[in-house]
Amino acid sequence: MHNNACMNLLVRLFFCFGFLITVSSCAYTYQYTYTKKSGIKQLLVTKAVDEAIQGMAVDVRGSKVFVEVACLMKDEQSYIKSAFVHRFLDSGGSITENRPDADYVVSILVRVAGTDGDQFTLGLPSIPVPLALPVPSFTIFSGIVQKGRVEMEVVLYGPNGGLKEKIPSLKGESYYKKYVILFVSFTSKDIP
Repeated sequence: MHNNACMNLLVRLFFCFGFLITVSSCAYTYQYTYTKKSGIKQLLVTKAVDEAIQGMAVDVRGSKVFVEVACLMKDEQSYIKSAFVHRFLDSGGSITENRPDADYVVSILVRVAGTDGDQFTLGLPSIPVPLALPVPSFTIFSGIVQKGRVEMEVVLYGPNGGLKEKIPSLKGESYYKKYVILFVSFTSKDIP
Protein backbone atom coordinates (compact mmCIF):
# COMPACT_ATOMS: atom_id res chain seq x y z
CA MET A 1 0.00 0.00 0.00
CA HIS A 2 2.87 2.29 0.81
CA ASN A 3 4.34 1.77 -2.71
CA ASN A 4 0.99 2.69 -4.37
CA ALA A 5 0.77 5.92 -2.36
CA CYS A 6 4.36 6.83 -3.31
CA MET A 7 3.68 5.99 -6.95
CA ASN A 8 0.50 8.12 -6.97
CA LEU A 9 2.37 10.97 -5.35
CA LEU A 10 5.18 10.73 -7.92
CA VAL A 11 2.68 10.65 -10.82
CA ARG A 12 0.88 13.71 -9.43
CA LEU A 13 4.16 15.56 -8.91
CA PHE A 14 5.23 14.66 -12.46
CA PHE A 15 1.98 15.99 -13.93
CA CYS A 16 2.07 19.11 -11.75
CA PHE A 17 5.69 19.74 -12.73
CA GLY A 18 4.86 19.21 -16.42
CA PHE A 19 1.85 21.52 -16.15
CA LEU A 20 3.94 24.25 -14.48
CA ILE A 21 6.64 24.00 -17.13
CA THR A 22 4.05 24.18 -19.90
CA VAL A 23 2.18 27.12 -18.35
CA SER A 24 5.36 29.05 -17.64
CA SER A 25 6.80 28.52 -21.10
CA CYS A 26 7.17 31.67 -23.12
CA ALA A 27 5.93 32.19 -26.63
CA TYR A 28 7.00 35.01 -28.88
CA THR A 29 4.45 36.75 -31.07
CA TYR A 30 5.57 38.74 -34.08
CA GLN A 31 3.88 41.95 -35.14
CA TYR A 32 3.51 42.41 -38.87
CA THR A 33 3.63 45.67 -40.76
CA TYR A 34 3.47 46.39 -44.45
CA THR A 35 5.63 49.50 -44.27
CA LYS A 36 9.31 49.76 -43.40
CA LYS A 37 8.34 50.84 -39.88
CA SER A 38 5.03 50.25 -38.13
CA GLY A 39 2.72 53.20 -37.50
CA ILE A 40 3.42 52.96 -33.78
CA LYS A 41 7.18 53.18 -34.32
CA GLN A 42 6.74 56.17 -36.63
CA LEU A 43 4.56 57.94 -34.06
CA LEU A 44 7.03 57.17 -31.27
CA VAL A 45 9.91 58.81 -33.17
CA THR A 46 7.93 61.84 -34.37
CA LYS A 47 6.48 62.43 -30.89
CA ALA A 48 9.98 62.29 -29.37
CA VAL A 49 11.31 64.72 -32.01
CA ASP A 50 8.43 67.13 -31.41
CA GLU A 51 8.94 66.94 -27.63
CA ALA A 52 12.67 67.65 -27.98
CA ILE A 53 12.08 70.67 -30.22
CA GLN A 54 9.46 72.07 -27.81
CA GLY A 55 12.27 72.54 -25.28
CA MET A 56 14.33 74.71 -27.65
CA ALA A 57 14.42 78.42 -26.93
CA VAL A 58 15.96 80.43 -29.77
CA ASP A 59 15.05 83.82 -31.18
CA VAL A 60 15.20 83.92 -35.01
CA ARG A 61 12.41 86.46 -35.49
CA GLY A 62 12.98 88.41 -38.68
CA SER A 63 16.05 86.36 -39.64
CA LYS A 64 16.77 84.10 -42.60
CA VAL A 65 17.65 80.59 -41.47
CA PHE A 66 19.43 77.78 -43.31
CA VAL A 67 18.87 74.34 -41.74
CA GLU A 68 21.21 71.35 -42.10
CA VAL A 69 20.83 67.97 -40.41
CA ALA A 70 23.49 65.32 -39.81
CA CYS A 71 21.83 62.04 -38.93
CA LEU A 72 22.77 58.35 -39.17
CA MET A 73 19.07 57.48 -39.41
CA LYS A 74 18.34 58.53 -43.02
CA ASP A 75 14.63 57.71 -42.75
CA GLU A 76 14.16 60.25 -39.97
CA GLN A 77 16.38 62.99 -41.41
CA SER A 78 13.76 64.70 -43.58
CA TYR A 79 11.16 64.71 -40.77
CA ILE A 80 13.65 66.19 -38.32
CA LYS A 81 14.62 68.94 -40.78
CA SER A 82 10.97 69.77 -41.51
CA ALA A 83 10.12 69.84 -37.78
CA PHE A 84 12.87 72.42 -37.20
CA VAL A 85 11.78 74.42 -40.27
CA HIS A 86 8.22 74.57 -38.89
CA ARG A 87 9.52 75.63 -35.48
CA PHE A 88 11.62 78.47 -36.97
CA LEU A 89 8.72 79.61 -39.17
CA ASP A 90 6.43 79.63 -36.10
CA SER A 91 9.07 81.76 -34.31
CA GLY A 92 8.90 84.45 -37.00
CA GLY A 93 11.96 83.43 -39.00
CA SER A 94 12.13 82.70 -42.71
CA ILE A 95 13.83 79.71 -44.30
CA THR A 96 16.34 79.93 -47.13
CA GLU A 97 17.79 77.09 -49.17
CA ASN A 98 20.79 79.26 -50.11
CA ARG A 99 23.37 79.13 -47.33
CA PRO A 100 25.19 82.41 -48.15
CA ASP A 101 21.88 84.34 -47.89
CA ALA A 102 21.22 83.11 -44.33
CA ASP A 103 21.55 85.18 -41.18
CA TYR A 104 21.84 81.94 -39.20
CA VAL A 105 23.01 78.47 -40.21
CA VAL A 106 21.40 75.93 -37.92
CA SER A 107 23.43 72.73 -37.70
CA ILE A 108 21.57 69.83 -36.12
CA LEU A 109 23.54 66.77 -35.04
CA VAL A 110 21.18 63.89 -34.30
CA ARG A 111 22.76 61.41 -31.90
CA VAL A 112 19.79 59.06 -31.78
CA ALA A 113 16.31 58.91 -33.28
CA GLY A 114 14.75 55.51 -32.92
CA THR A 115 12.73 53.01 -30.95
CA ASP A 116 13.47 50.20 -28.52
CA GLY A 117 11.07 47.67 -27.12
CA ASP A 118 10.33 44.45 -25.32
CA GLN A 119 7.65 41.85 -25.91
CA PHE A 120 6.81 38.95 -23.63
CA THR A 121 4.13 36.30 -23.23
CA LEU A 122 3.31 33.96 -20.36
CA GLY A 123 1.03 31.06 -21.22
CA LEU A 124 0.70 27.99 -23.38
CA PRO A 125 2.15 28.11 -26.87
CA SER A 126 0.29 26.54 -29.79
CA ILE A 127 1.13 22.84 -29.94
CA PRO A 128 1.04 21.08 -33.32
CA VAL A 129 -0.50 17.60 -33.15
CA PRO A 130 0.19 15.19 -36.04
CA LEU A 131 -2.93 14.35 -38.08
CA ALA A 132 -5.12 16.51 -35.85
CA LEU A 133 -5.99 20.14 -35.22
CA PRO A 134 -3.23 21.93 -33.34
CA VAL A 135 -3.87 22.92 -29.76
CA PRO A 136 -4.35 26.73 -29.82
CA SER A 137 -2.18 29.01 -27.74
CA PHE A 138 -3.53 30.34 -24.46
CA THR A 139 -2.14 33.59 -23.08
CA ILE A 140 -2.30 34.31 -19.38
CA PHE A 141 -0.31 37.54 -19.51
CA SER A 142 1.46 39.35 -22.35
CA GLY A 143 2.97 42.74 -22.87
CA ILE A 144 4.50 44.99 -25.49
CA VAL A 145 6.57 47.95 -24.37
CA GLN A 146 7.98 50.31 -27.01
CA LYS A 147 9.84 53.56 -26.42
CA GLY A 148 10.89 56.33 -28.79
CA ARG A 149 14.01 58.33 -28.05
CA VAL A 150 15.66 61.36 -29.65
CA GLU A 151 18.81 63.26 -28.69
CA MET A 152 20.08 66.20 -30.73
CA GLU A 153 22.68 68.91 -30.48
CA VAL A 154 21.90 72.24 -32.16
CA VAL A 155 24.44 74.94 -33.04
CA LEU A 156 23.69 78.32 -34.65
CA TYR A 157 26.45 80.10 -36.49
CA GLY A 158 26.90 82.72 -39.19
CA PRO A 159 26.93 81.76 -42.87
CA ASN A 160 30.70 82.33 -43.00
CA GLY A 161 31.45 80.66 -39.65
CA GLY A 162 31.55 82.04 -36.16
CA LEU A 163 29.58 80.42 -33.37
CA LYS A 164 26.52 82.46 -32.42
CA GLU A 165 24.73 80.08 -30.05
CA LYS A 166 24.95 76.50 -28.85
CA ILE A 167 21.68 75.10 -27.58
CA PRO A 168 21.91 72.56 -24.74
CA SER A 169 21.21 68.97 -25.77
CA LEU A 170 17.62 68.46 -26.88
CA LYS A 171 16.02 65.23 -25.70
CA GLY A 172 12.62 63.73 -26.28
CA GLU A 173 10.96 60.45 -25.31
CA SER A 174 7.68 58.70 -26.00
CA TYR A 175 6.14 55.36 -25.07
CA TYR A 176 3.53 52.78 -26.01
CA LYS A 177 2.63 49.95 -23.62
CA LYS A 178 0.04 47.26 -24.19
CA TYR A 179 -0.74 44.48 -21.73
CA VAL A 180 -3.19 41.59 -22.02
CA ILE A 181 -4.31 39.70 -18.93
CA LEU A 182 -6.30 36.66 -20.03
CA PHE A 183 -8.63 38.30 -22.57
CA VAL A 184 -8.59 41.88 -21.26
CA SER A 185 -6.33 44.44 -22.96
CA PHE A 186 -4.85 47.56 -21.33
CA THR A 187 -2.99 50.30 -23.22
CA SER A 188 -0.90 53.18 -21.92
CA LYS A 189 0.69 55.63 -24.39
CA ASP A 190 1.64 59.25 -24.95
CA ILE A 191 1.26 59.13 -28.74
CA PRO A 192 -1.97 59.92 -30.64
